[in-house]
Amino acid sequence: GNGAARNNFKEGVMTFLLSFCLLFAMPYLLDLVLYLRDQVLWLLLKAFSNVLGDSTTLSLTGSFLKTAEESETITDAIMYLGAVAVSLLFIFDYTGMALAMLIMFVLFGFTVVQMNLDKTAVSGWCKNVFSTVITPVIDLILMFVPLFLSVMFPDMWLLKIVVCMCIIPARRTAKNVLGLSSPGEGIMNAMTALA
Repeated sequence: GNGAARNNFKEGVMTFLLSFCLLFAMPYLLDLVLYLRDQVLWLLLKAFSNVLGDSTTLSLTGSFLKTAEESETITDAIMYLGAVAVSLLFIFDYTGMALAMLIMFVLFGFTVVQMNLDKTAVSGWCKNVFSTVITPVIDLILMFVPLFLSVMFPDMWLLKIVVCMCIIPARRTAKNVLGLSSPGEGIMNAMTALA
């Protein structure tokens, strides 16, 4: 009856107002999230560099190179080459994620309009954006593990190699455990197929 129609009207007006606010606030909120992610990355990299005893190098690949040069072992040299190869892979991966982020940013207006029909539209969009934003943090932590093992346990060559081989699968596992997807992976796979 009349009460149900009034409630539907109130809900529609509230959804419209929320949509309007989200359209204006989203660029600023996304900028804040990206800024915070960059600060977390910088702090983690600084902390990892201090743990490794090298506060001058803020590059994990550079740290792998320094470790390989200082230890002069074949295992650390292979780990450095693996770090370079993973960095090349990350070029394609991060390009795909940047393109996915651009597409999600542009489509946010449509997502907000769709929110009137599907209440989970914005939360799905936020989950995809969070997955894209958190990926470099996960990568940094995973890349640090074999480097840490190399410095702390220089004689455990087999463990170091196995950990290096598990970086990419561990990334997927970490995202699955967090319930996240990877919006840029399809683009990365297409780019890899073209190369």
